[in-house]
Amino acid sequence: MRFPFPNKDKQGRYKNGTMKRIAELTEYGPLNEGRDRLRESLIPYYFQARDGSKPGSYYYNGIREPVSSAPKGHFGAQHMGVDADYIRAGMDAIVGDVIQPFLRMILQDIETGERKGWEVLKANDSHTLRSYMATKYLPSANLELPPQHLPNNVINWCGLLGGGSDGALTEVVFHSLAFSGIGDTNHGEAQWKCFE
Repeated sequence: MRFPFPNKDKQGRYKNGTMKRIAELTEYGPLNEGRDRLRESLIPYYFQARDGSKPGSYYYNGIREPVSSAPKGHFGAQHMGVDADYIRAGMDAIVGDVIQPFLRMILQDIETGERKGWEVLKANDSHTLRSYMATKYLPSANLELPPQHLPNNVINWCGLLGGGSDGALTEVVFHSLAFSGIGDTNHGEAQWKCFE
């Protein structure tokens, strides 16, 4: 499991953040005595294989490609029959385009004390990200994609590359809000860790 540990202040204490108490627990004295020191089992967590990492590879239905041979975000697209326009736009841009309007409205609610964004999100709460992409979402003009709901193979491709298409739409929006550093928040200031 991965944890977004907050950064430390100048005194070496964890700043306030989502997982501050877990981060502090990893430094708790009694858990760091003897041979099995909790602190020493923490390693960085990477959301995607890094270029040059070994054995960094993408794998899908028996197809394996080294990270360096597949352009970022393109892996599996051709094998899944994804049209070149969607590949060019890229999975990150497509998924971002889906959730960005919700994020913008929720952040505006936070700033103004209104509930417009919350009401729009609640009206779409019955959707998974997948069902929203397939039935309600229309790409923004700047992506230069067909003005239609996303085809199933594009949604599957987004899910393959970490677009979270099977998660609840509301969950995906809140996860992005909490961990991506959207807007003027400092939620993205985290060191992602996991236990070895």
